[in-house]
Amino acid sequence: MANLLLALAVCFLVNTNEAADWSYSGENGPEFWQVNYKTCGQQSQSPINIYEGDVTVNTKLPPFVYRNYDVDTDMTLTNNGHSAMVVLGESSQLLISGGGLVGQYKAIQFHFHWGEMSNTGSEHLLSGHAFPMELHIVHYNTKYMNVSEALKYHDGLAVLGFMYLTTDTNNSNNNYADIVGNLQNIQVKGATVQLNRSKVASLLPASYLDFYRYAGSLTTPTCDQSVIWTVFVDPIYISENQLNEFRKLLDAHNHTMSKNFRPVQPLNRRTVVSNYKPHIHWQYGHDEPNHWKDIFESCGGQNQSPINIDYNITIGQSTLPLLAYQNYEKPPLSGMILKNNGHTVELELLGDEIAIFAGGLAEPYIAKQFHFHWGSNSSRGSEHQLDSKSYPMELHIVHYRKSLKNLTTAATQYRGVAVLGFFCELSPLDNLGLKSLTDHLRNVAKPDTNVSIPTFSINSFLPAFRSDFYRYDGSLTTPSCAESVIWTVFKDTVKISAKQLEAFRQVQSYENGEQVPMVDNYRPVQLLYTRAVHRNFKIPPPKTHWSYEGSHGASHWSSTYQFCASSATSRQSPIDIVSSHMQNIRLPPFILEGYDSSSSITLDLKNNGHTVQADISGGNLFISGAGLPGTYRAAQFHFHWGSDNKRGSEHLIEGRPYPLEIHIVHYNIDQPDIIKAVTEKNGLAVLGILFEISEADNKGYEKIIDELNNVFAPYSRYQMNYQELRQLLPKNVNEFYRYEGSLTTPECHETVTWTIFKETMKISTRQLMKFRRVYTEREDLLQVPLVDNFRPVQPLNKRTIISNFPYSSISSGSRLTLTVSMFVIASVCVILH
Repeated sequence: MANLLLALAVCFLVNTNEAADWSYSGENGPEFWQVNYKTCGQQSQSPINIYEGDVTVNTKLPPFVYRNYDVDTDMTLTNNGHSAMVVLGESSQLLISGGGLVGQYKAIQFHFHWGEMSNTGSEHLLSGHAFPMELHIVHYNTKYMNVSEALKYHDGLAVLGFMYLTTDTNNSNNNYADIVGNLQNIQVKGATVQLNRSKVASLLPASYLDFYRYAGSLTTPTCDQSVIWTVFVDPIYISENQLNEFRKLLDAHNHTMSKNFRPVQPLNRRTVVSNYKPHIHWQYGHDEPNHWKDIFESCGGQNQSPINIDYNITIGQSTLPLLAYQNYEKPPLSGMILKNNGHTVELELLGDEIAIFAGGLAEPYIAKQFHFHWGSNSSRGSEHQLDSKSYPMELHIVHYRKSLKNLTTAATQYRGVAVLGFFCELSPLDNLGLKSLTDHLRNVAKPDTNVSIPTFSINSFLPAFRSDFYRYDGSLTTPSCAESVIWTVFKDTVKISAKQLEAFRQVQSYENGEQVPMVDNYRPVQLLYTRAVHRNFKIPPPKTHWSYEGSHGASHWSSTYQFCASSATSRQSPIDIVSSHMQNIRLPPFILEGYDSSSSITLDLKNNGHTVQADISGGNLFISGAGLPGTYRAAQFHFHWGSDNKRGSEHLIEGRPYPLEIHIVHYNIDQPDIIKAVTEKNGLAVLGILFEISEADNKGYEKIIDELNNVFAPYSRYQMNYQELRQLLPKNVNEFYRYEGSLTTPECHETVTWTIFKETMKISTRQLMKFRRVYTEREDLLQVPLVDNFRPVQPLNKRTIISNFPYSSISSGSRLTLTVSMFVIASVCVILH
């Protein structure tokens, strides 16, 4: 009985310390353990996900020495309310040593963790993979007096972990017959039964040599960080029927004990060591890069590369100095080795005489190698994208920080590696600087081959102009994806001929054990998250690539434009304006300045591929009052419409769409211009109007609509004069809805004060059809009608819609009586075009 209590103290701490209850679910579940057991919230907790690609291999670890594991031993099976546990007889002398352990450890008990389904159950994961059950054999260090003392020390316990795999129903593991057969006798907490004397070794795999090792904790309260963990690779086989018997046990609350495992805990700065080299093979095909994070933890980080470099969110940094190059103009004296490493063609630089410095780098970086990424056709291949555009190839020149001595060490340190990235563009002529390399590609056609080649200078194939570049912190673009890279991606491109590019496509790689052409060896772009991308130059924004449908449609904007993502706290637009979320607050009337002026203003009417937009120049048009947080100047207006009369507006009223919506965009006069205002709090105020169909034409809009013929082609523009912009507004501008929101197009900045007028305006079907005859251009350059250019409504979350007029009549039953709203909008793309 004394030994039983010791065992409980080791694994489940069932002693006087267990004043508070704990369980595997509910209010006492694992996420709450640290409330009562502070140690459960510390930094070296177990279990963990063992990322096999990240382990440190030490093949010099000696094998384990097992004593009395093959001797018949007294065993008592018990239900402790959390697991089925087998307590070893008090006189048993099961000992382990070796295996990298210092000293000798004595076994006192073993127990099991399982899941309700066979795709979960193990506490530890191997590269993200869970097993249906896990066995823990618990030992304490014999240099300590007892288990209680051993718990105080980091080397106090040694636990051996074994994973289970299930076999078919009729293929039971006979060595488990006694344990499984007696589970029915320990259904409730506290029940025990004496097992037949047997050998612990009989419960284990026939061979179990390969293992992982790390320092951790008990996986149950009190979570003492006193465990040296050994997790074995070879599994134990058990039938599904046998496993189901474990799932019938009841816990302390008489609930089925069907999920008694703790979720994996952060590794933090710990190292996992293996005594063998795991067989890790990663590749580019199909969806494979999305699974790298299962094997290499860093591949799932938030500072990953490559990225889409979107000019609109880059930060100009004119003070960023130019890079300086050391010996880029000279062939390396120590030689070059051309390699096919199975993933790319790499040119290793054998010396350390080539380097870069300055350019915002903390110290010189030594060039170690350069390599390429390319596609199966010329529409893809680069890893980075520039404004969502891919290039057929990308070149990476890899450098390590000089003080870190080598690339291996540098890859583990923040900004330890500096990579220069160059997009490659097709040229009718060969790149003569690359001729020495491309002429020898046939000598490395097979994977894992290499050859020395005549040396040549790096400058010989790079663009002459290299002053303009983008800069950001990222990662290696191949496993281990270490977030140690300071990236410099250049504006100017390397030129390469189609013939030279085709030579790369003849190189071979391995895929599923077979040799295949090495193509499309690029990682997809990763999310930028909160990182900043700097540029040391000024250029006009490139054409953006987003749309309202397909792979670049509204549901995909957030993958490129982080502010477009919806969350529980986001304030995205448009929304459905519903009475259930309204608050009636009387606001002062609008003050409109310049809207009634009879002097002409100039409208730069343009088709920007997303809408028809009119940029306003001349005249001084301002709005203020009405509860706005400042005075705002009119900058432009644009439209959203549908392919039929049942849709088109962005905002809805009580779920009802309208066929057309106009947004008149104003920016805060505290900001220098609209581009700056887009990113600032309270930067924009936009008036929006919803339209209903009428028999008669709208005279106020007639002149603008008649000129749509001049901008029917994508990216066309037409200048016109216009008077009295007040004609664009409803007669009653002092009954409206108000809420805080965002641009309804990328970048989706949440900087907009939306005003939505109650009164709608009218438009004839004839006039509306003119909008539907405007065209846009798809990515394949095919021109199609520009219709349904509206973003779906977004969650209101905890926002309140203000109405400065009584809204009691607004309900689902009377929503057809609602009039149009006037809206605030600003779209970075729309504004900048």
